[in-house]
Amino acid sequence: MHAKPIEPKFSEIMDGENMQDHDIKLPLSKPLVRGYLHHAYQFSVLGNYEIAKPWIFTNFIQLFSENGNLTHPIQFYLPDHNGYNWSVIAHCFDLQIINRSFILQKGLRLSDIIQSAIQNGEYVLFYVNEKYIPDTYAGARKLDFNHMIMIHGFNANRNLAYFWGYDKTWNYRESSVDFDTLERAYLDNEYENVRYEQRLYLFKMNEMPKYHLSFQLQPIIQQLSDFRDSRRVVKNVIDYYKGVSYKYGLSAYDNLIAIMQSVLDDPEQNVWRNLLIPLHILMEHKTLMVERLKYIESQFPQLDLANQINNYTVLANAFEKLRNQILKYGVSRNTGILQSAIDKMKEIQKDEYQMLTDLINALSAAA
Repeated sequence: MHAKPIEPKFSEIMDGENMQDHDIKLPLSKPLVRGYLHHAYQFSVLGNYEIAKPWIFTNFIQLFSENGNLTHPIQFYLPDHNGYNWSVIAHCFDLQIINRSFILQKGLRLSDIIQSAIQNGEYVLFYVNEKYIPDTYAGARKLDFNHMIMIHGFNANRNLAYFWGYDKTWNYRESSVDFDTLERAYLDNEYENVRYEQRLYLFKMNEMPKYHLSFQLQPIIQQLSDFRDSRRVVKNVIDYYKGVSYKYGLSAYDNLIAIMQSVLDDPEQNVWRNLLIPLHILMEHKTLMVERLKYIESQFPQLDLANQINNYTVLANAFEKLRNQILKYGVSRNTGILQSAIDKMKEIQKDEYQMLTDLINALSAAA
């Protein structure tokens, strides 16, 4: 992360030449979390700003799991004020929202909106049918797939928009799409959650000091305690939805273990694939904890968190190995791999409880 906010960074413009003959791109950093695109996009923008660190490290502590959800069994708990847990928006962003229905009613061109926003330093996020987006998994297979995309640059002369996303082999990298194809992907798309996914978001960092957080230990200690004790978090409308129940914190691991057990009981099913992203998310959760603890040490020099940093580094590596084990299971279908993964998950769950207790005690001494 940089000490100062990064201004919109444009390609080099030769004297006397038209700016639109060149790539115009806003800066993106390497995201700390990229298991899901909404995290990757948010972190790619926030990572450019030192002033965003207090917000990042005060959040992304709690995990939750929707009971019965086999597709997304583990997620970071960070819903927006409407209870939408897939939001890319952080409180420190300047934000504008335009609904697709408004764009269509007014006859606005997507390319004009994007180019105007980028030139104003705003990133543009919306949902598309990824069937039309080249070099994506759905695009390579011509599959209808409603997925978000964030545009961070364009070249008007070449009629291209630039974005980062998962390619057809699920690598996260930069790519481009021509505006005509992008508009087709935007218009020929059916939303799964119309209320949120029809929105087109224009956002950038808010540089007004009052919108940025001070860094304090007490909120972190409280969240760590909630996580350790699997305490139900009642901070958002998402916690009151009818017919939906959740597990929080360490107990969220139980749902992942249950999926592993279901695959073990019925090896013919292909639910094993649903384990890969959650295990990756858990790896990133621990990696982010390492960065959080390093940041806490920098802000509170009286604290020595070397042991805790080492413990969470070991945990991150353990979840990475578990993810790779599941990949091996997908090739070999060796049920012994699954049983080993179940045993390891239970071991981690027990060990992490004690690790969290030690960490909470260490932080409480300095709070």
